Amino acid sequence: MNWYKYSKLETFEDRNKLNKRIKFLKEAVSKLNYLKKYVFQNAPHAKRVMMEMAENKIMSSFPVFKNLMKDCSSTALDNYEKFAEGCEIIIEKLVDKIKELEKERKEFSNNFNQERIKNDRKDKSDS
Repeated sequence: MNWYKYSKLETFEDRNKLNKRIKFLKEAVSKLNYLKKYVFQNAPHAKRVMMEMAENKIMSSFPVFKNLMKDCSSTALDNYEKFAEGCEIIIEKLVDKIKELEKERKEFSNNFNQERIKNDRKDKSDS
């Protein structure tokens, strides 16, 4: 089963996978910020980097971003400004997704902490 089919985080392993995805998406945002400027200097290389990002294993869990990146990379050689605009659109969507994932992670941490506090109180009352 793919990670994005999970409804909620249940274990620390799930949380660690989520952290890995958040880190990857933040790195993707950083690369896209660079590529939107770099395309004016070396379009073929910018296109190649964009395609490598789209083909990444983690990105396959985000089909919307993968398709946007492929569409955007097809314009790299023809229209630099359109490529830069496409990068900006992808960046905005990635930032929204990062915020959503961070919110999910925070909810998990809060729920875990509340459960731990309840268990600690229960243990103390049993003693």
